[in-house]
Amino acid sequence: MITSGSEHKELAHKFLEYMVEAKTQKLVTDKTHYVPANPQAAQFMTPDEVNTLHLDDVDNYQKRIYFWQNVPRRAKYNEIWNEVKAAQ
Repeated sequence: MITSGSEHKELAHKFLEYMVEAKTQKLVTDKTHYVPANPQAAQFMTPDEVNTLHLDDVDNYQKRIYFWQNVPRRAKYNEIWNEVKAAQ
C-alpha cells in the first residue's frame, strides 16, 4: 500500500514492481512455500516445485480449495470470542 502522503512514491512503485517480478516471486516462494502471485515464476522452478505448488493444474486445484466463508451470526461469534480473550 502506498499512502497519499508518501514522500518516495517512485521508490515504492519500483519496490512493488520488483516484488511481483517472476524471479523475485520464485525467491519468495523458496522462503515461504506459498504459491507465487506471479504465475511466470514457474519458469524458474523445478518440475517438482511446479507440481507441489499445483502450478501445473491451477484450475483443477482451485476447484478443490475451500475458501473462508462468512461466519453466520457474526455478532454471537464476536461475543464468545471476546469472552475467551477476556478470560486469558
